[in-house]
Amino acid sequence: MNIFTKIRNYFVRHQIIENFHPSWFAMTMSWGVNAGLLHTMPFLPIDESVNPHGVENIRRFKKFLDVLCKIIWTTNSFYWILFMSISILQLVNHRKTIKHHIKPCFYGCMLMGFATCAQPLATLWNLPNLAATLYFIYFALTWILGIIINIRLIIHQDNRGQNVTSILLLPTLPNVVAAHTGASLIPLVVGPNSHLLKISLLFTAYISLGWGMLLAFLI
Repeated sequence: MNIFTKIRNYFVRHQIIENFHPSWFAMTMSWGVNAGLLHTMPFLPIDESVNPHGVENIRRFKKFLDVLCKIIWTTNSFYWILFMSISILQLVNHRKTIKHHIKPCFYGCMLMGFATCAQPLATLWNLPNLAATLYFIYFALTWILGIIINIRLIIHQDNRGQNVTSILLLPTLPNVVAAHTGASLIPLVVGPNSHLLKISLLFTAYISLGWGMLLAFLI
């Protein structure tokens, strides 16, 4: 029996897969945002000729923040992959999650967590083109899953009338996040065809923003 079989049996025995709630993906959203905020933290300029020690301390602190952000990003990506694996097993073995009138909303958190894992590839790891590629995958997923989940929620009888809550907005938020992610990658992409990539990022960002806002207003 290999280690993967042992892990799967442990999850099944303790009903971890069956009882997993997709709201756990909200944790990956927050950690990913924290990594980005820490990396872009601004510092007041200091004249090196006046206070050389202060400049050196800021450089050391920036290096510390860079290492800390990479640790947070790595941990966050691990948890996202773990939650995604559990979700896939749950959808395969326990299809009642799809039939629930609220749980599918939190798959919007899954998509936004993926965005917080993809965008730092450009800022933390200096891989803007890879981040742009993952962004286009994310853009496609926001449309595919967004339309499927929203249609499922609209036709569900428990989501009508007085039962409409702000949680139903979660499947529309990934489109708005996609607009921000695409716009933030525009000044970072490089290469011989970077102008085409920048136009594509700008175009998809505007489409995502318009579609996400439209769905939000309709709900």
